Amino acid sequence: MRALLILLYTALTGCGLNGTGTGNPALPASASEPAVSLFYFACMKISACNSTITAAECMSGILPLTTFAEKVGITVQPPPTVEEIENARAAGSLKADSGAEKTCTNDIGALDCTAPGLTSGYVAGAPNPYAGAADMMPASCTAVFPPH
Repeated sequence: MRALLILLYTALTGCGLNGTGTGNPALPASASEPAVSLFYFACMKISACNSTITAAECMSGILPLTTFAEKVGITVQPPPTVEEIENARAAGSLKADSGAEKTCTNDIGALDCTAPGLTSGYVAGAPNPYAGAADMMPASCTAVFPPH
């Protein structure tokens, strides 16, 4: 029993509160990675308005969605998933406008929980409860990833 507790303690304290060094998509990696922090911030807002879910659960739900691409200014076809956007940002092949990202996150933070996009951002019992999550993105977010 003691060995199990020591192993559990070591595992839990090794990761700390900031995720793992491998890039936990449920946590913002840093302010220099706008795609990660932007999507996580959106999930924080969705979870704040829906107390039955966490931001981490939301992140898992939105990673395969392509509906966010256009909402953050990415117009390539076919549209990339949130996970592909995050990976491209981390690899340096997708550049974000940091000022636009700040405006976008401020506008997300200012949204009221009764806003149409937030009320459809999580629908319990739906095949993908987060299918409408991208609708919460304010118009200012289209400037985050400007065309090159």
